[in-house]
Amino acid sequence: MLKNLLETPESELELRWRDLEAWLQITFKKTLSIEGMLFMIGLQESHIPPKRRLEKEQKQELIVTGSYHVLAALDLYKRNEEHPDGWEATQAIPKLSLPDQEKLIKLGLLIYFDRVRQ
Repeated sequence: MLKNLLETPESELELRWRDLEAWLQITFKKTLSIEGMLFMIGLQESHIPPKRRLEKEQKQELIVTGSYHVLAALDLYKRNEEHPDGWEATQAIPKLSLPDQEKLIKLGLLIYFDRVRQ
């Protein structure tokens, strides 16, 4: 599964990514970075009002939460309340290069927001 995801053609990824960025721009009236998208997902999934003032550590935790939800959209993680951080990997994830990490996160964001937009 992971190998298939990473073999997604760059041209396909870029086309879908530009479409997502345009949708986010129209919907939220701002351009969001990958980190901003993960933060927003963390807020949404944690049911925290977006206007609430947050400390830096809380913001970082929300980005991590968003990351787990994005990786769950790729079926790489699942919720497990018995696990110390509440999530567990569904398969071994090898060490990836930075470009492959970014590609994986982008693919997860695309799948996550495809579900939101339906």
